[in-house]
Amino acid sequence: MSEEWDVGLRLIQLPDPVMQSELGVAVWYPSDAEVKEEAVGMAILQVAKNADLVSEVKGLVLISHGFSGTFLGHQDTAQYLAKTAT
Repeated sequence: MSEEWDVGLRLIQLPDPVMQSELGVAVWYPSDAEVKEEAVGMAILQVAKNADLVSEVKGLVLISHGFSGTFLGHQDTAQYLAKTAT
């Protein structure tokens, strides 16, 4: 049985040279910090905002919402993957 982590969340901005603007990116990751309610866009999430990453977990999963969505569109999948990372 794998351990279940709390979910860390860090919001960053990356340059988009095509649209000549910034792109909002959510980084969801396993953390052992305590979660709390956080308002993120239009959602209230249970996350550990800007917490430390669990160092023993390795790997990376990229999820794209496509051209017209937001990073909240697949937040349930991203949180599940962060919680159950091994």
